[in-house]
Amino acid sequence: MKEFLIAVVVLTFIGCAPTRFVEPLEKDQWAVGGSVGGPMVGFGGVAIPAPLSSIEAGYGLDSNLTVFTALHTTSFLFGTGHMDFGATYRPLKQKGYWPSVSLTGTAQLAYSPSAKAFNFWPAIDANAYWNYGKRRNYFYIGCNNTFVLSPDVDFDRPNAQRVLFSPQFGHVFKATENRYQLFAEVKLLGPYIAGEDAFVPYTGILGNQGVTGIYIGFRKTLNKKK
Repeated sequence: MKEFLIAVVVLTFIGCAPTRFVEPLEKDQWAVGGSVGGPMVGFGGVAIPAPLSSIEAGYGLDSNLTVFTALHTTSFLFGTGHMDFGATYRPLKQKGYWPSVSLTGTAQLAYSPSAKAFNFWPAIDANAYWNYGKRRNYFYIGCNNTFVLSPDVDFDRPNAQRVLFSPQFGHVFKATENRYQLFAEVKLLGPYIAGEDAFVPYTGILGNQGVTGIYIGFRKTLNKKK
């Protein structure tokens, strides 16, 4: 129960958005976009994703390295400043059936003016993805590892859960010439943590084990080279 209470609070923040830029942008290319979705919540007998939104921007330093930042708009509207920034690096490129591999380092920052408190969660994502077809759409599978450094969670609650592991999978559709992208992701947030006694009505495809997050999003690519 204690572990799940901690996970509920932390996963509410880290489960606000899908993985960002699984595939790096082209060199000197910009992209802007947004997403909506979050942990599944029981509402009126039906499980629906929490409507948590964020907007993002990314820039390709080269074809294997993209930097990005994002603002979590729902948190902002409810009085908590929440943003993230990071970078995606691709050490391996797809060869036949062997997938591309990308690593994403992210820093989540949250500030509560009412509590006058600040929290910071670093995370590392590892994803394998496969491009296919003329438009180079891709599907991916991977995991998120978020490190809870603060001795407290929820700004004042003692923390005993230092690392949260969350598998994920998703798909990205690209328009002609990759002018824009549509994406969807499912994330299994803390699937090893039992939550049958939790007071928050989060739910998931694994029953009482962890929480399932579902996300959809849109991304517009800019200044694509001819």
